[in-house]
Order: sequence, then structure tokens, then C-alpha cells
Amino acid sequence: MRGDDVAAHARAAGVPAVYLHNGPAAGDTPLVTADNGQAVREAVAHLREHGHRDIAFLAGPQDTGPVGRRREVWQAATGGRGVLLRSGYARAAADTLIRWLVSTGDVPGAVIAATDEQAIGLLSGACATGLSVPGRMAVMALDGTPDSAYTAPSLTVTGQPLAAMARQAVDLLLDGAAPPFAPSAPLVRRRSCGCADAPVRGA
Repeated sequence: MRGDDVAAHARAAGVPAVYLHNGPAAGDTPLVTADNGQAVREAVAHLREHGHRDIAFLAGPQDTGPVGRRREVWQAATGGRGVLLRSGYARAAADTLIRWLVSTGDVPGAVIAATDEQAIGLLSGACATGLSVPGRMAVMALDGTPDSAYTAPSLTVTGQPLAAMARQAVDLLLDGAAPPFAPSAPLVRRRSCGCADAPVRGA
């Protein structure tokens, strides 16, 4: 069933289905997602508050799913200024990328990473090469996974509103009501952009 709307097969069997975060480009299965546009615009605005004007974006190998949407909004929000970077989604791929940028002298002043995994790889490569974060390069990411609070420096993120998304998904499964809105992704300020650390929940 590669390339199919797998959830459509579930519905054909009488089982309701919904996609969370990402789903096929075509198909009738509902998709519940965060407001990716708002998240990227808030990230760009926050980095500008820190004085950054040329803000790079680290995308994946291809512009698909939510990463494609995030790249499109970044391009519009920055007016085409800033460099589009690409790497695989693994930490090792982003680590390799930043080491190469350091070797060429093409390190951007600020980067919004499409995923936390990529951002963690950037921090790893920066540490290995002596690149100061956020002094020489500010970093933000757009997922807000638990690991992001425990990197060095701690990672500024726009977090996925998982509780709100889960409520919408359950409502869809129970009564088929369309999601009224895409929940906002809250900005969590930490040290990788130049802010002070926010308290870690549960600490």
C-alpha cells in the first residue's frame, strides 16, 4: 500500500481513522496538525528581536509534509533573505552539515531547523568545532520534543500542541466533526537563541 492513503483502507473496513501531524497529500482522511505557519512566523519574529536579519532555514532532503509548509512560510516571512540549507533528518546529517559550513566559513548567524533532530545535530557539530551558540549562531527548532530541554545549550523551540491535537483527533474519531482550527505552537524560550533558560517542567 505504499503511497496509498492507508487510513482509507481502515475506513473501508468500517474503522474510523485520522492522521496526526502528517498525512498523504491526496485523500479524504482528516488531518490534525499544529499551525505550522504561525510557528514559523513566531520563530522568525523572535530571532529578529535578537537582532538577526538573515535567518537561514534547515529543511529536509525534499519539501514534503509539514516541513514543506514550514519552508514556504519561512521564505515568505523573510522576504527571500536567508539561506535555505538541507540535510537528512538524522542528527548525524545535520552535524555533518554544520561542520562543513564551519570549514567553508559560511556559517549563518541564525538558523531555524525544521525538526528538533536536525537542531540537536547542529548543536553537536557546533560544539565539536568550537562554534559558539548562540554567540556566533543562534538556533531554533519547530518540534519541541522532550530532548530539546536537555541539550547544551538548551534548545529554543515552538512546541507541538499535542494535547490540543489529541483532543481534536478524538473528536473526529467519535463524531466526525471537522477540527475548528489548527492549534498554536507555543514558543519556548531557552538559551540556544540567546534567551535565559526556562524552567524545566518536572524538575
